[in-house]
Amino acid sequence: MIIVYNLLVVIYMEINLQELNYKPEIIINETLSYSSEFLKDTEIVKLDNVMVSGNLTSDIEFNCLVNLKVTGEMIIHDAVSYEEVPYEFTIDIEENLGNSLKSLDLFEFLWHYIVLEIPLRYTVST
Repeated sequence: MIIVYNLLVVIYMEINLQELNYKPEIIINETLSYSSEFLKDTEIVKLDNVMVSGNLTSDIEFNCLVNLKVTGEMIIHDAVSYEEVPYEFTIDIEENLGNSLKSLDLFEFLWHYIVLEIPLRYTVST
């Protein structure tokens, strides 16, 4: 779902977790891009084509189990030259979300993991 507020585009990728009550798993195979407005308070200049694949399952206690692989390339500033440089990342996510959630905003969920991948200092200079 895409909602526009005063030319600010907010993207939600809401997954209905109640589907796990009648399906063995929810397969995820998506490509996401984050807008510049979303990135404005970070060191990331650009974040497009983030590939997400994996699944959501539930255990015997109906806990939602997340198993995802996230790969992508963020554009950040070089620590020495301050030029925009690519920084590739891969994130493996295995998490138990418990059984109290009815839905999951994948866009927001992944953002918390991506932010942790931003290097404190990165340079391609030698």
